[in-house]
Amino acid sequence: MHLLTMHHSLADGRGLVYGWTTLAMWLSAGLFSLVALRLGGLARLGALALFIGGVGILGMDLLWELTDLARAVALAGVAATGFGWMLLGLVVAFRGRPATSIPEAPRAT
Repeated sequence: MHLLTMHHSLADGRGLVYGWTTLAMWLSAGLFSLVALRLGGLARLGALALFIGGVGILGMDLLWELTDLARAVALAGVAATGFGWMLLGLVVAFRGRPATSIPEAPRAT
């Protein structure tokens, strides 16, 4: 009962929903980064930062009280996740477009 009396993310009805959606967000970003690691060049660095940023999941205070070290690691994970998403976005934005070849019209003889 002590868990529900203190200020905790599960103390109200919304905490459980926020907890599951946060968990889904971290897991989906981690899975996406594993797929994006197959890309080459700078995208691989962004995907790696996104994967390493998965330590931000430690910041979920659903089941335990966070220590100062866990908070610092979680914030570093959030920063790495943000860096990874920005880097992947820049790769997509400035990626060279494939050249399209225009077929020649048949010549009349």
